[in-house]
Amino acid sequence: MFRSIRTISMASPDIDAVKKTYMDVLGLSRPIRSTVYEKGRYREHSMMIDDILLELLQPLDGPEAPGPGGGMARFLQRRGPGLYLITVGIADDPEAYCRRLEKKGVRVYWDVPDFGQVADGKQKAERAPRQGGEVHPLIHPKDTHGVLWEIVRHRPDDFREKAPINNAFKRVKHIAIMCHDNDKVLKTYTQVLELDKHVRSTIYEKGRYKEHTLAIGDVALELLQPLEALAWLEITAP
Repeated sequence: MFRSIRTISMASPDIDAVKKTYMDVLGLSRPIRSTVYEKGRYREHSMMIDDILLELLQPLDGPEAPGPGGGMARFLQRRGPGLYLITVGIADDPEAYCRRLEKKGVRVYWDVPDFGQVADGKQKAERAPRQGGEVHPLIHPKDTHGVLWEIVRHRPDDFREKAPINNAFKRVKHIAIMCHDNDKVLKTYTQVLELDKHVRSTIYEKGRYKEHTLAIGDVALELLQPLEALAWLEITAP
């Protein structure tokens, strides 16, 4: 059912600084657009890695505010900058799929598209409509163990923008999600959210973590769990 990763969205309190780092240090090409979403109360720089959109999101409101901007600010307050949302393309109808999830007790946000306004005058305000009809279904992060999921219809013949040829990165291979209990997350993803059976499970003794790997299209979704309290320091050390 799950066919593609469409976007990877990172939340930060200062997306201009993140953009500068990604361009000047990591070698990504400049954003294809910069957008302000007054309805959702956030701003965004959109960059490309192959045909996957890398969105840098910054809330316009504080954590006390209601709505998406306040929710994003609360996420930053609790967790700090990092992976906030992924958009996945499915072969099924997005609304029918999410209605099915609701019957299982999964919390779904139902919204309408907010196309925003381009923040600088040099870029076109045009943007491809969101897939999935008039609704904009998002799965609550509490039901995905920490990451907001946006559900769209997979359309392989859709026109997709490509990253410029001088981009330092050519494709996204893995998305890694840290988990307290990756067995529980794997069960949720496969039995509740209906992702395909996972590809493999691996224990890395040197890094002191274990991993369950699923595949969405040609991108690996890795569920990582440290084997002990300080394992994260070992994983990230050079």
